[in-house]
Formats: sequence, structure tokens, C-alpha cells
Amino acid sequence: MFSAKIKQQVLSKYLQGNSSLLLMKKYDIKGSATIYQWLTQFEIFGIQGLENCRRKTFYDYSFKIKVIKWRQEHHASYPVTVTHFRLKQPMMAWDWERRLIEGRLKPSKGWSLKMTDKSK
Repeated sequence: MFSAKIKQQVLSKYLQGNSSLLLMKKYDIKGSATIYQWLTQFEIFGIQGLENCRRKTFYDYSFKIKVIKWRQEHHASYPVTVTHFRLKQPMMAWDWERRLIEGRLKPSKGWSLKMTDKSK
């Protein structure tokens, strides 16, 4: 993991015109996608987007379905989708969609399908 300070240094140099390849070598970054991901997180969330946040955010079932439907309706990539919904990781949307296809994405225990039947 890289500290927020290192990420800021890398992005600063990248935005000043240094190549991603040069920065990867200098800071021992494994892939150029890492730098682009930091840049996207910085553009969306500001400095806080560069911090290593270990807190888990809970997303309810209906939000996950909304993300999946939006991606499919707009034929959007996962990075575009998570940017649209201000999520940090493209893997989140991919995992939700994969779990839905496999039948493993289900409403949480506090959410009941019977509740929606009564509201009709």
C-alpha cells in the first residue's frame, strides 16, 4: 500500500508531465492502471480519495441493482459506472453483477419481498 502522501507526490509529478512509466519505476508501482485509478479517485473525492480507508461502506440491495441496471442500459464499462455512482473500486460493480448472475446477490435479511407485495 502507498501512503496518501506518496500518492499525492506521484500525481503531482504526473500532472506536471512526468510519464507514468518513469513514475512506476521510481516509486515501484506495479502497473500504470494504479496511477490512473489514483487520479480518478482524486478527481472524484479530492484528497480524501487518496487516503487508505479501511472502513467498509454498506450498500443496500436496491442500490446495487440500480448500479447494475444503469451499467447495462448505458453499455458502460465498470470504471465509468463506478465514477458515475461515486464508488471507489470498479471491482465492486463487477462483483455485484457477477453475484446477481450467479444468483448469489440477494436482499439483506432486513429486507423482505413480502413487504413489496403488500405495498402493491
